[in-house]
Amino acid sequence: MSEPTIFSIDGDIWTPELAAAGFNGPGMHGGAVGAMLTGACELKAKELDPNLANPYLPLTISIFLLRPVPRRANQVRVEVLRQGNRGLFLRAEVWADDKLQACAQAAFARAETTPGMPEPDFVPMDPDSGKPGKLTSPGLPWLGDAAVVRFTEDKLSWYRYDRPLFPGETPMALAVSVADWSSGTWRPDGWREPKAKQFPNVELGVRLARPPQGPWIGFRNRQHWRQNGLATCETELFDRQGAFGAASQSMLLTPID
Repeated sequence: MSEPTIFSIDGDIWTPELAAAGFNGPGMHGGAVGAMLTGACELKAKELDPNLANPYLPLTISIFLLRPVPRRANQVRVEVLRQGNRGLFLRAEVWADDKLQACAQAAFARAETTPGMPEPDFVPMDPDSGKPGKLTSPGLPWLGDAAVVRFTEDKLSWYRYDRPLFPGETPMALAVSVADWSSGTWRPDGWREPKAKQFPNVELGVRLARPPQGPWIGFRNRQHWRQNGLATCETELFDRQGAFGAASQSMLLTPID
């Protein structure tokens, strides 16, 4: 029997389980939408790749969340923008109710050995040594129910899921989904006495220097929340071996009523 996943895939139709929900409203969590778009691009890149000895590696993806994506079957369309010997560029779109719900553009590149280039030497603390974290539940199933959280003494926040995101889960999809959590981790206005009711991200970008090795993905974040209702979050991404990439988010703040 195959392991249960948060999404099932049938052709270009991605169907989420209840666990894909966000904290507010009937739509999906941004981390679930990001995983869906990114995973569709990674699976397409694998399908198109003629050189399995030196395959396309995920390099970057930019995701725009145009509206709340419904938590039901969605069509994910992937278009090839350009395919070359070393690079591949894709665009993915999520469609439901004849409306474009979210979109992304992704780039992939083949590795090429560059001797003498220094490698990062910081090795993070093992996530298993960290203090357990708990995500506040909205009272209904949501993506946080599938997340396991640890906070280590080197000030990293670590996340993993208790099941795969989708059949054949891909590395950048996992990194994107975890990166989405960083905007709500150590939020500047605090959770106990919040100044913002909601903080939806309208854009999420992830850039990789190498594919991460899950299931644990860690991050350090730096947030900028302003009284004009606009905010950003900059995130450095880690796995057990060290840093592998970075992410950034742009958010809209909704004041407390």
